[in-house]
Amino acid sequence: MYRPHSDTSENFTNIFCELLVNFTHPRESCFIFGDFNINLLNETVPVQNFINNMQVFGFYCTIFCPTRFPPSNLGPPTLLDHNWINSCFRYESGIISIDITDHCPIFLKITVKTNHSDKVKISFRNKSDTNREAFMREVSQFPWISIKCQDPNRMLNEFLHKLDDVFRKNFPIVSKFISVKRLHKPWMTAEIFQLIKLKSAYFKQFKRGTISWEENRNLKNRLNSVIRNAKRNYYKNCFDNCKNNIRKTWRLIGQITGNSQNSCLRSRISTLSADGRLISDSAQIAEAFSTYFGNIAQKLDSELPRSSIDPLSFIKRNNFASLFLTPVTETECCAQLAKLKNKSNGKNAISVNLLKIIIPYIAPTMTEIINLCFTAGIFPDSLKIAHICPIHKKGDKNLVSNYRPISVLPIFSKILERCFANRL
Repeated sequence: MYRPHSDTSENFTNIFCELLVNFTHPRESCFIFGDFNINLLNETVPVQNFINNMQVFGFYCTIFCPTRFPPSNLGPPTLLDHNWINSCFRYESGIISIDITDHCPIFLKITVKTNHSDKVKISFRNKSDTNREAFMREVSQFPWISIKCQDPNRMLNEFLHKLDDVFRKNFPIVSKFISVKRLHKPWMTAEIFQLIKLKSAYFKQFKRGTISWEENRNLKNRLNSVIRNAKRNYYKNCFDNCKNNIRKTWRLIGQITGNSQNSCLRSRISTLSADGRLISDSAQIAEAFSTYFGNIAQKLDSELPRSSIDPLSFIKRNNFASLFLTPVTETECCAQLAKLKNKSNGKNAISVNLLKIIIPYIAPTMTEIINLCFTAGIFPDSLKIAHICPIHKKGDKNLVSNYRPISVLPIFSKILERCFANRL
């Protein structure tokens, strides 16, 4: 608000108090900012009367420093810009010193609790058509064949590092909050949401009388039909994709009937019990899982009964047949990739679907790396690293022992293993 100099501060105080009587409520938060042109640094009767009346309504000012600094010949600094609040928030306030005007801007920062219980924050890579075209263009223009080395580890690391740089550059990570209701309605598309907004606009125009009842009803019926068809097609495709997998089929039925949580909600582990205390920090939770999964095999092995039988005694005869690893061709490399399911290895790794699109450009380098591994007899170190995802089995979700590890392996390790398995 702004108070001009045209009237006295006494008249302004009386009129403003009448506004506060009709406008404010003791249980409602109110924030009043503005140039009041009342110098709170003066101890005159009108100023004290204004302050007292504001305090009667539960307001107190959060600015205590001068906000206007006129030239020295026009008087001392004054506090004319106020910030009045009537709530007990934790706050920070003050002035910002800039030379745009002789009045300093004032600010107020409050800390309030927000409820995101009905929303879930998701992060994903922006794989729009524009980004996909830029990714394809950069992959096709890079000279992949120039990555040459006699060390399989080094050559593969250089290849993966460049491919990962291009992937992260063209597909940046974005985050957004979506409602739990939206998670349970994955068939809702951007086009449907646009149609919902149009329906709301039509309803407002119908209430104003600018469109007829029939036009409003026709759009509403059209929206309902689009949603029904989208839902039907979504679940039809889901059942078609898992018709040969009874486990996935029952999982999908559970989602439809409401007997199964959405995977986005199920994967969130907010608390975990470690060393007798409950932890909620994500880094500590990851470390607790890493320690448990890393030591469980050794623990189970120590509990197995020892045997005096020599393992070599189970081999009845020697095998004199030799194994020759024939070189891998680009055609075979592409064929092995084509057999992989179109799965994503998380937002930080390139998906199988994207690899199938760019395979014509990277196949020569991939083939050379695989043949180099066969010649040197080395399985690259970078392909031995797996992303471990803890899946809850049963019982208390805070106990680390009630989870089982699922290893998400690098895509290139699967291609290398399949090429070797064919020769074995």
